[in-house]
Amino acid sequence: MTHAELFIKTIDDLRERQIKGDEYNMLRACGLLRHLLTDALPLVQIIERSMRKKLLFTVSSFDDIKISGQRTKAYTCIIDIDYTYVDHKTLDLDAFRKHICFIVREHDYSVSNIIKAGANIKGGVHTGRPENEKERIIVSIDDIPRRQNKELFLHTINAICNVVYNSSMEFYCKIAGTSLPVDLPHNIRLPY
Repeated sequence: MTHAELFIKTIDDLRERQIKGDEYNMLRACGLLRHLLTDALPLVQIIERSMRKKLLFTVSSFDDIKISGQRTKAYTCIIDIDYTYVDHKTLDLDAFRKHICFIVREHDYSVSNIIKAGANIKGGVHTGRPENEKERIIVSIDDIPRRQNKELFLHTINAICNVVYNSSMEFYCKIAGTSLPVDLPHNIRLPY
């Protein structure tokens, strides 16, 4: 199997797991995201080199809003990176991996932090132990009481999947020899 074929199948598998949307499939999606974005040599970088073009990730610009005041133990700021009704910006792979998804207490959680927790700690690829307070918070984030978004971690994985899927479509279609779907951007929302 070529890297291009692996890329197509990985994107397809990512979308199938996202559509199923249960916790097991969302954690497995973290393993696919790790392969695509954060491994030592991510599949996206291999595809970028073969296509001689950077894949750009389109995200909302919510993180540009400056957060004022002192953070408290109860402070949580959710940044909906795939929200379609706000200004957007495009990021290369390195910037996307560093893009902040949410903030809890004094900790910022980037796309890479979310993928690592889901893939390496919560069971997407491996089951491990959190190594520090930041990782302990992220793996138990859905236990923190709040009025809405009870499944913050899973919703964040879902948002990352939406961004990766929509941003990958140009490369996907070029490799597959098809035209871009007319319904992009298409964001899947989890039912819970």
